[in-house]
Amino acid sequence: LLPELHDLGDGPFPVGPLAAEQERRLVFDSVTSFLTSCAGASGLLLALDDLQWAGCDALDLLTTIVKAARRIPLRAIGTYRDTDVNGADPLSSALADLARAELVTMVPVTELPREEAAQLLESLIEDREGISADLKADIIARSDGVPFFLISYAEGLRSGAHAGDILTRTPWSLSHSIRQRITALPADTQELLGAAAV
Repeated sequence: LLPELHDLGDGPFPVGPLAAEQERRLVFDSVTSFLTSCAGASGLLLALDDLQWAGCDALDLLTTIVKAARRIPLRAIGTYRDTDVNGADPLSSALADLARAELVTMVPVTELPREEAAQLLESLIEDREGISADLKADIIARSDGVPFFLISYAEGLRSGAHAGDILTRTPWSLSHSIRQRITALPADTQELLGAAAV
């Protein structure tokens, strides 16, 4: 995994090409050993985002790491969009396997209550002056407590967008994300959404 550390190891190291499965096992063992070393006595928290895009190899590695957490002070937090995952996806299989082994807990993330949404927005724009209470209230109402929406509006304000334009134009990061998700839909569904948008 890290050839430059070859001289620091206690060997023996394999010479020549390995069978794919053996090479894979050695990589998984190396990653687990690396994380064990990083964890030390105080432990390690591994945070992973957008697991819906992870491939089979990455999920197999993650499963190996989570199973190793039984014997090393390691915890992993992973996020994914459940709207982007169906029963046939590799992530569904990996989560089902980990759930059967009682190694995973699901915590759905929902919209923030209005008060928490206001706190998040305040923390994101605390260095910006001249933002009216009405504009903040409008942003909170329009975002409906969805953190990604709040962050997108706050980024728009921080980037210098005129306060009057912030609600008339969807923030770039938000519109780009929506466009990306629509593009992945079947053509018939896209056509239906286009008609509904009009």
